[in-house]
Amino acid sequence: MIESLYFTWAQGFMSGLNLTFVANLHKFHDLGSTPMAEQKSQLREYCDEHPLSPYSSAVINIYKTFPIRPDNSN
Repeated sequence: MIESLYFTWAQGFMSGLNLTFVANLHKFHDLGSTPMAEQKSQLREYCDEHPLSPYSSAVINIYKTFPIRPDNSN
């Protein structure tokens, strides 16, 4: 249950990062390129390896791994 709440927050946080990325660079990190189960696993692994780091560090770390795509909405 707690992991689901944290993961929901992570998805929202990364979406917010993407809004800034699109506004400034007209590109976005493709959050859907990695299945959610794998994202959760990567977050768990990061947290296990960095127990004293804030959860946001794990989220930023995974965010950087998503492929960057051009924003073609214009």
